[in-house]
Amino acid sequence: MQFGEHLGLADLRLAGARATRQVEFPWPLDWRGQAGALLRLRFEHSAALDSERSFLVVSLNHGVLRSLRLEPRNAASTELLVPLPVEMLREDNQLVISVEQFPTTGAVEDAWTVVSAESSLAIPFERRRVEWSLVDLPEPILRRRSYEPGRLTVVLPSRPSDVTLEATARTIATLASRVAPASVALALARSLRDVETPALLVGTAREQPALRELGDLGAVAAGAAATAGVVALLPEVGSQSQPALVVTGQQPAAVGKAALALFGAPRRKGSRLLLVDDAPAVRPAAPRQWMRFIPPSNGFTIHEAGDQRPELAVTSDLPARVRLEAPPDARFLPYGHRATLVFEALPALASDSKAELEVYWNDVLLRQASMEHTTSGRTFALSAPIPASALKAHNLLTVAWNGRSGATGPFVTLRGESTLFLPREYVAELPDLAMLQFGFYPFSLRADLSDTVIGVPRNEEALPALFELSALLGRLAPSQQFLFRVAPLADAAASRQGNAILLEAAEESSGIPGPDVKRLPRGESLERLPLLQELESPQGDGRYILRLRAPTPALLRAAARSLGARGVLERLTGDVVFLASEGPLGFRVGAQRRVAEISYLTRLEAWLRAHWLALPLILVAISGLLFMGLRLALGYQRERRT
Repeated sequence: MQFGEHLGLADLRLAGARATRQVEFPWPLDWRGQAGALLRLRFEHSAALDSERSFLVVSLNHGVLRSLRLEPRNAASTELLVPLPVEMLREDNQLVISVEQFPTTGAVEDAWTVVSAESSLAIPFERRRVEWSLVDLPEPILRRRSYEPGRLTVVLPSRPSDVTLEATARTIATLASRVAPASVALALARSLRDVETPALLVGTAREQPALRELGDLGAVAAGAAATAGVVALLPEVGSQSQPALVVTGQQPAAVGKAALALFGAPRRKGSRLLLVDDAPAVRPAAPRQWMRFIPPSNGFTIHEAGDQRPELAVTSDLPARVRLEAPPDARFLPYGHRATLVFEALPALASDSKAELEVYWNDVLLRQASMEHTTSGRTFALSAPIPASALKAHNLLTVAWNGRSGATGPFVTLRGESTLFLPREYVAELPDLAMLQFGFYPFSLRADLSDTVIGVPRNEEALPALFELSALLGRLAPSQQFLFRVAPLADAAASRQGNAILLEAAEESSGIPGPDVKRLPRGESLERLPLLQELESPQGDGRYILRLRAPTPALLRAAARSLGARGVLERLTGDVVFLASEGPLGFRVGAQRRVAEISYLTRLEAWLRAHWLALPLILVAISGLLFMGLRLALGYQRERRT
């Protein structure tokens, strides 16, 4: 597994006196590691480092694998071979590379180490048989921890109802979200004989003739009420013996309930069948309540910060680390940011009481505190302002141990009730197709797309495009639950409830005027290309429409699939893009509008937090004004009586 090719990493640059980078890699459940695993770490570093004080440490899942000095003989490109104990492997693994760097010149720019993206992990393994059940979903339909491309065959329904179409699209999006950011390649089949990969069947027996090929799903399913939904995981179907997920019921409404319960209802370990008598209660997501992102409130705790795997223990080699992601339209105020961190001192603290605890925000030192008077078992807090210049879209809070005794620790633990105050506003220039790469913004303002309707032509040939779009939404939107609606194209275009995504083929149009391509360069040739356009709703009510148009249903599906190709979303510009074979061609044909959410109360609170010393003066001034106003009022009353 190469860092660059398989894990999607660029060269890792570690700069400054202390720096840490993390390499995350999964390990499939049905892989059993064998002896002989090896890490090949290729790196180089500044030749000006002091070899007596500069070190590189490699750790796996909080266990140190190797530590070495950074000295002149390994300054040039060096390959370090590190044995990996396979018993340390987990389903989700964290390989941490940390450095301490002290240049002899004293110049900050001379403190650097670069780990090459050509570094790799070589781990022999053998496959083992696993008895999958519904609680393991998306396995074995889609593999969360795999280095093979995700592939899913959707068995096409025949004359499906709108409810079944919606259930199919939501199920595809939900499954894709469970393996994101990996992409899912869809194949389509009319019967189980054509299935060559794990399969998905959604619909009633009338809508899914392939269900008859499966036979009876069991006595429990056969005795289900007409209104009950059924979810079944079949270990082998078709001539290729592929696993299949079935979402069905006797009525379309039952199919819709089963799709909602796929991940929303309790599932028993070992069970491959789920009956859904009542649809689970689902609550639409609040605006900007994005999975793995900081919450929309300005103040929040570490537990609420969105990092699903924070590292809270502080050792001599491994710092505590919390990742904080901000949504694409967040604009941090230039003042008022603060971290108040609560720690618990551990018994190992007594072995290195002269040490110092250092708090960093994106490699910017916020606070350095001596541990000399701190005793084990005690809880203590450190508070520090965060410079606005240090805040970015991707943030990393780091707490490092600057030890003196050489003890390893862990010394302290960062507690989850630690608080952060990050006042911000939200500003974006829309429409802008370049923003789609950030969680499909602005359509994912509600991450579950509960305020979005997808319009589809009534022609069944357009269904593959809907399914490709659903897989893309599941991969990009910051949610694992999807509540978007699916409606006929004309109804979606006329809807005034939320945003709309419209799939248009030449045979059926939404009726919304398109751009005048004749006024664009190469206008005649552009008319034959698929079109992606983002525009504000004609009603001017703040809603947005994304339309994907192509001359034929086959090209419409190809266009939807191409949006998920590597690098395509990053190359979108303007509000109109033509999807050509050489890449997207972007144009700006309409005016942008500045969309902002500004709270003056937030500004006032942040200013008072940053200038709290001025609060007594403000209170005195307000008291003085009130006193003067009262005197004037009393004087006026006295004059009237006179």
